[in-house]
Amino acid sequence: MSGSLRMRPSAVGVAIGVALTTAAIALWGNRELSSDLYFLLAGGRYVVEHGFPYHEVFSTINAGGDWYFAQWLTGVIFYALHQVAGIAGIEAAYALVLGASLVPLVIGCRDRRLSEVAVAWLLLLPTLIAVLDPRAAGFSLLAFALTVVLVTGERRTWRLWLLPPLFLVWANLHAAWAAGLLLVALAAVGGAIDARRLPVGGSRLTTRRFVALGLAAPAVLATPLGHTVFAYMGILATDRILPVISFEWQPTLWHPALVAYVALVLAFGSWLWWNQPRPRPVEPLIVLVGFCLLALTSARQLVWLGPVAFYVLRQAGRQGSIVVSGIATRTLTIASSLAIVAWFALDAPRPAEAQVLTPLGDYAALHPPSSGRIVGTTGMGSYLLWRAPALPIAIDGRLENYPAETIDQAYAILRGERAGIALLDAWDVGGVITSDANAVRPLEAQGFRLARASDGGFYLVRRDR
Repeated sequence: MSGSLRMRPSAVGVAIGVALTTAAIALWGNRELSSDLYFLLAGGRYVVEHGFPYHEVFSTINAGGDWYFAQWLTGVIFYALHQVAGIAGIEAAYALVLGASLVPLVIGCRDRRLSEVAVAWLLLLPTLIAVLDPRAAGFSLLAFALTVVLVTGERRTWRLWLLPPLFLVWANLHAAWAAGLLLVALAAVGGAIDARRLPVGGSRLTTRRFVALGLAAPAVLATPLGHTVFAYMGILATDRILPVISFEWQPTLWHPALVAYVALVLAFGSWLWWNQPRPRPVEPLIVLVGFCLLALTSARQLVWLGPVAFYVLRQAGRQGSIVVSGIATRTLTIASSLAIVAWFALDAPRPAEAQVLTPLGDYAALHPPSSGRIVGTTGMGSYLLWRAPALPIAIDGRLENYPAETIDQAYAILRGERAGIALLDAWDVGGVITSDANAVRPLEAQGFRLARASDGGFYLVRRDR
């Protein structure tokens, strides 16, 4: 009897298998590291060594200006992991964070049909593309998945009181907590409508949702930034340069494939909702439509649709069970664990994005100009913050720190355009790292020499430096 109990499959076992498989997919699917990792590492190192920075502490064009380091806790976590396990350790731990996002979602749908849970999982996997490489957004995915489970269901309404502390931690990891507040608000409004129109309304749940929302909203201010976090979010929402240099900030409507994905999630959720017994509660439909509309605003908002598919399934899916045989569960868990181990042996760590030109960054860190700042892409700037924090640079990937005009001007220098050449003295430019071969001759005409050429890039230094 005791042996049969130990061998009995469970929803938790399935969730762990799915989580590890997701983590393995994330590890093997990510082929390069975003430059965001480097400014997070540099920022985390600064917080550990000096405390939280309220102003720009690096020698950039923004020196002394505002720096809204909303991701400071992520930076500290990454830096601590790097001290112990290096870049590969960060990648592995981060992949496990992405995988862990599936645990509450799958367990929350343990009494739904296995086929429908599998569809929701398949709908979530493509959105991982937006968060594959280590960045603060991965922690937001986990926090959002926890919010999905905490805000749903009539049973265990005490779990709603876990939302304020969750949002407090979330706000120190990443500024995407607004998506979580939107989820709670839509669920509360939908639940209030259903409480009035359905025979058995969840008035107690509705009331507690609104109270939890009222407590969670101010909890996000319990960060070193306080109310200035809204200034940071306002900059991101209005910065015209973001859609130009970052795919994730481009409107979803620019990309038919992404619109098709939104339509697919909407179709799946609508099908689940339609197949409920009448009268159908409108809450899951309100949440579904609300987040599909949000997803159309920019590509970065698609990441919420996977967990939302699980939300609708949890609220409107058909009764069933996700429990499968113990053999299948163990096979999935062992295979995914072996895939993670194999990644360490064969593929770790991944290199930085090719356009960051890290070999030139390494060379420039060892052979800087005698004076003046280095102008490079935003990614190169982020890498140099980590590689050589005392080296004066122009810009980096913390785009909220720079007016759009400043970024335009930096890239004009990198392209060797007349408008950029005119800024060389005003910006005290001593070195340039560019991938544009057309910029070499104009810069040489201004007294620069080619110090290094590597991997499709060029490092030029002023002869008098």
